[in-house]
Amino acid sequence: MPLLISYTGLHELKIFMEAEIAREPLLLHGKSLLAGFYLNELLNQVLQKEDPNPNLYTIYERTLLELQSGELREETLRLFEKKFLEELGYGLQLKSDFLDGEELLPENFYRFYPERGFTKNSENTGFSGKSLIALRNEIFEDKEILREIKHLMRFILALTLGITQLHSRELFK
Repeated sequence: MPLLISYTGLHELKIFMEAEIAREPLLLHGKSLLAGFYLNELLNQVLQKEDPNPNLYTIYERTLLELQSGELREETLRLFEKKFLEELGYGLQLKSDFLDGEELLPENFYRFYPERGFTKNSENTGFSGKSLIALRNEIFEDKEILREIKHLMRFILALTLGITQLHSRELFK
């Protein structure tokens, strides 16, 4: 439930002054509720206390509204993760190979290097160009692409932000 809260205090311990409901509560059920736990855990692990990020809040709120529909769609979570990384300054360079500047091609495979991006992998292992292009265009046409992007996002969240163990993932199991 979005609340507008006012408080006072100079240190971590604040004095509560007032609260009002900003709008109707969002009701999540089933797997969508678990996805909401995942979003909250991700935000709580990464964001600093009292560090406002209105753009990220808007992305978070839109994602919760989509989850409220009752049907958990994988692409909803993958788009949140992509935009979450962008807002934190860790957006993925999904247009070209960082070594040679050539455009990513669907038939190639790429390796990811933190703080650099993707480069072609001649061993045909890593992440498919097809999946990287789908992520760039935010169009997910099949489950294989979503599965690969989920693997990519977990890899990047672990490498870039140090997020390896999330309790909400255990709830999904």
